[in-house]
Amino acid sequence: MHTSRLQSLIEAHFIQRKKDEEELIALVNRIEKRRAERAEQQRIRTEHEKERQNRLAEEKERKEQEEARRKQDEDAKKKKALTNMTQQYSGFQQRQDGKRGAKKQTEREKKRKILAERKKPLNVDYSTGPEDPLLLAQLASVVFPGLSMSSMFLPLQITLLQARVQNSVAHICTKGIIRISLKVLLCIKVIFFSFRLNTPGEI
Repeated sequence: MHTSRLQSLIEAHFIQRKKDEEELIALVNRIEKRRAERAEQQRIRTEHEKERQNRLAEEKERKEQEEARRKQDEDAKKKKALTNMTQQYSGFQQRQDGKRGAKKQTEREKKRKILAERKKPLNVDYSTGPEDPLLLAQLASVVFPGLSMSSMFLPLQITLLQARVQNSVAHICTKGIIRISLKVLLCIKVIFFSFRLNTPGEI
């Protein structure tokens, strides 16, 4: 009787042990499965977070590029506007300078034209050709309209006046050569000519 009871207790022990082992195995399997599920969830969350960070980085980079492009476009527009304003101002300044320059040039041309009309060239030299007395007589008649004399004494008086002027110039030029312009010499001749006409007895 004791043997059968002991045998039954041993069998019950092994059955309970087997059951406990099966429960332990099932628990370990559940733990491993839960651990695997958690690892998978963590991996998925990590991937999602990584993707989110990548999207945020891409979005940030895209916004920065757009901002840089927008700023570059604004700078280009400002530079273009400033260049256009500078060109317009330069063109306006050039037009104003051109107008002022053209006006000054016109005034100069007018003055030169007036002076050219007033100033007539005199082709008179120191030669003793036959045209000199006649030309001097014409000039004397222009300077002194009321002057009248015989043409036969005109060449002699002009020759004497020219000799006196040359002698006076030679006495003056003691330390150098004094150049007297043709017009001044002509005026001296005309004045001497008038003076000699008024005092004919001293010739």
